Amino acid sequence: LAALVGCGGVEVTISVDNVTMTECTTHEVTYTLAPTGLFANATLEVVSSTPEEIIEIDGMTLHALDDGTATVKLSVENMAGADKKFSGEKSFQVTIEPIELPEGEFILNGGFEYALGGWTLTPDLPYETTVTDNVPHSGESAFNLWYDGDADEMSDDLDLMMVQEAEQVPSGTYLFSLWYQGTADAVRKNLTHFMN
Repeated sequence: LAALVGCGGVEVTISVDNVTMTECTTHEVTYTLAPTGLFANATLEVVSSTPEEIIEIDGMTLHALDDGTATVKLSVENMAGADKKFSGEKSFQVTIEPIELPEGEFILNGGFEYALGGWTLTPDLPYETTVTDNVPHSGESAFNLWYDGDADEMSDDLDLMMVQEAEQVPSGTYLFSLWYQGTADAVRKNLTHFMN
């Protein structure tokens, strides 16, 4: 809790919880003021992060870009015309954990539940993983092969390369498979295996 004292000596306390997130997820920051019934304008600011630039802020939403830790400052101020005047700040910790590899698999985020985390895409366009009209194979997300660059409400042809380097794969024989639904004529896969 942090005590906020404003003009006129009104004491207000603010509480905000530390946050634990997974890479490539979002989190809406909430806080409480006491006494109850107070309303505030609030902003967030990254004070420090290790490594740098692991988090992005959009209003009161945190976007986890990479794993690590960050200190975020919440600043609050009374709304314009409020009877009780106050302003102050409270810092909290954000821990961002890496995406976990499913047991028995070597492809990270194969179901796109963590947006495009783990994947490198060429060309780098604003692809979507949110499912609206179709049903995902499992989970709640899927990679959308629909891309309408010219905004004519028709999907453009895609010449897309999705790359992921699987680490610590023991020698052996493996099955690589993908699940696809749609009306495209063909989806090709090219699995390249490099051994060091």
